[in-house]
Amino acid sequence: MMEIRKMKRADPQQLRQENSDAVWNELAYFKRENQELIIQKMNLQEELDKLKVHMSVDKAKIQELNTFMAERREEQLLRYGEDDGVKKSTPERNWKEMSEQTLQKVIELENRLKSFEKRSRKLKEGNKKLIKENDFLKSLVKQQQEDAKTREKELEQLQKGSKDIEKDKTELQVRINELEIEVTSLRRKVAEASGLRNENEELMNSLEKLQGSANKAKSEMATTEIRSGSGQSSCKTTTTKVKFKAAKKKCSVDRYQTVLNHSIKVMSNVFENLSKDDWEDVSESSDSETQTMQNLGTIIVETSQKISPTEDRRDQKERDQTEDSQMQGKEIEQICPIGDGKTPKNYFHKNVKKPSYQKRNGNIQKSSHTAGPTRANREKWKNITAQKSNSNIILLRERIVSLQQQNSALLNAKKAAELSVKEYKEVNEKLLHQQQVSDQRFQTSRQTIKKLNLDLAGLRKEKEDLLKKLESSSEITSLAEEVAHVTVPRIQVTSLGPSRSVDLEMKQLQCKLKNATNELTKQSSNLKSLKFELLAKEEHIKEMHEKMSRMERDITMKRHLIEDLKFRQKVNLESNEGINEMLENLEKKVKTLTEECSNKKVSIDSLKQRLSVAVKEKSQYEQMYQRTKEELEKKDLRLTFLVSKINETESAMAEIETAASKHLQRFAMQSEQALEAAQKKLLLANEKVEEFTIFVKALVRELQNDVHSIRRQIRELKKMQKNKNACKTSTHKAQTLAASILNISQSDLEEIMDTEDEAEIERTKIDAENDKEWLLYIQKLLEGQLPFATYLLEAILEKINEKKRLVEGYFAIVKDIR
Repeated sequence: MMEIRKMKRADPQQLRQENSDAVWNELAYFKRENQELIIQKMNLQEELDKLKVHMSVDKAKIQELNTFMAERREEQLLRYGEDDGVKKSTPERNWKEMSEQTLQKVIELENRLKSFEKRSRKLKEGNKKLIKENDFLKSLVKQQQEDAKTREKELEQLQKGSKDIEKDKTELQVRINELEIEVTSLRRKVAEASGLRNENEELMNSLEKLQGSANKAKSEMATTEIRSGSGQSSCKTTTTKVKFKAAKKKCSVDRYQTVLNHSIKVMSNVFENLSKDDWEDVSESSDSETQTMQNLGTIIVETSQKISPTEDRRDQKERDQTEDSQMQGKEIEQICPIGDGKTPKNYFHKNVKKPSYQKRNGNIQKSSHTAGPTRANREKWKNITAQKSNSNIILLRERIVSLQQQNSALLNAKKAAELSVKEYKEVNEKLLHQQQVSDQRFQTSRQTIKKLNLDLAGLRKEKEDLLKKLESSSEITSLAEEVAHVTVPRIQVTSLGPSRSVDLEMKQLQCKLKNATNELTKQSSNLKSLKFELLAKEEHIKEMHEKMSRMERDITMKRHLIEDLKFRQKVNLESNEGINEMLENLEKKVKTLTEECSNKKVSIDSLKQRLSVAVKEKSQYEQMYQRTKEELEKKDLRLTFLVSKINETESAMAEIETAASKHLQRFAMQSEQALEAAQKKLLLANEKVEEFTIFVKALVRELQNDVHSIRRQIRELKKMQKNKNACKTSTHKAQTLAASILNISQSDLEEIMDTEDEAEIERTKIDAENDKEWLLYIQKLLEGQLPFATYLLEAILEKINEKKRLVEGYFAIVKDIR
């Protein structure tokens, strides 16, 4: 005990930390103290049980001896009444003295046993009180430790809740920033789409203008052919007009080509923006695209010019037939080669080869020498233009596909933004609900802390009352020990009153402890529910991470698909077929594009409306954010207030621990003193038991000696009877002479001369053996196990009855002799 007390105890500040060495050392210390107190309690209980057994045995023995002595007295009185002549003999006096001495010893032993019982009862009551007080103090210490742990856990939970709220705030801010970035990107895309729409409208207007200019040129060419019959002067004027119109066409074509180049640049910027937003793998074939992008303007002009000649060929054939019927072929052969030799060259050189004009020249030059080579050149030029137009159509197709992909990407981004807005709304609602729940829990924790503080105050008051009662009970016990020798029954009556009051108080305290345990179970169930909610949140976060990983996988798969599409684009560039069908498809696609542009206008309007809604929601979220900030500041103030309260409770806990340690030391000292007193009493009881055994052995020996002496007296009386019956003078004289010669007394000589019967010798031997066996049996009983009182009493009663018989025989022989 002293070694454990000398161990260094941990500071209360170290005990605040969970799973620390100081906490485990304190627990080990209290466990050791508890084990030692339990061992001491068990030892005391064993000693008390032993003393009870000894007391019961002693009581049984005393009762048996009292009954035996009473019977013996009655028998002796009857005998003394019958035998008046033998009242004053020496053996009867010795017996009276022995009986009186035994009675006095028995009375003393009874008094001592009673006093010992009283002391043992007092010790039991004192031990019970000490054990109850020790258990009560341990329960108080445990309750205070558990209260401190619960408060620490509640603080940790509040801190975790505040951290979670801050994390949610940061996540909301990040998501709001992402939404703003997405909104800006959507606005840019909308602006780009509007620019593309305007460019498409400009292209359509330019195409209409070109078609009108081509129709005018056809009509002018027809007039020039009709006027060709007037002469070279008129032909020259027509050639100058054609040149002037061709220059106009060149200017319009140049303007058209610049507009197309500008639109292509805008489209390339769009594709660059897409490559920045996770579309970087698209730009593998950038060199080939840059080469084709430069020639896109010229290719589109050529295709528009080719559309107009195909439509005008039928009208030209009809006009040529009418002109051939009216005009003579010779005049046309002389005039037109001079004027037409310049125009085709310029036309092929500047305006990318008009086939309608070549057909007219072919009809005029049938009779000339250069008819065969002009047809071969025409076929070559047709093949070249067909190849170029095929490549240009494929490029236009690819651009349209890319525009469709951009449109689908914009739609997907729009859907993703809507989904994200819905998710943010749900998260915001969940956060609000969590805030309400945390506020409710905070209020409940406040109420529980108040209740616990009130319970602590009540327990302190009860502790003070119990200490006062303990002091009063200790004073009463000291007074009772002083007055124990005078008034034994009064002390017993007075000791019952305070014990009942203490039992009632203990029952009340047990009820309070049960209520406190019920409250603790409720709080533990609340903590478990909070833990389950935290686990659900963690699972939700894991699901969100899995969704992100799935999205990343989808992005990688889309990149692989884009690479495959690029490879297919390269393959499709090599395969060029069907110019006319492709042109018709392009016209259809232009119509579909116009419809798509109208649809895009509608979608842009809807996107604008949604943007306005998103801006309003953003303002609402900002207001919510400010409100949450204010609530967090209020909660921080509450946390500081709670921390101050916790510090106060910790200081109170430290004071209570010091007081409890002092009380435990006092109780340990008192228990040690009580143990020392009990050990002394046990030694006294052992000594008394030893004296009692000595008394029993002496009594047995005296009984045996009395029996042996009575037997001798009976033998002597029998010899006296024989001597009287056969008494002669001669034999008496001979005996006296022999005794004088041998220097022996007459009794000894008679013993030598006596020749007893064999039956009497055998009886004496049997009696001696029986006496030895009886002594051995009594020793075995005294040395054996405890319940031996009845057997010992039976053995002693047997010996006493034997003595009675011998005494009766002795008195009968005495009467016969008289």
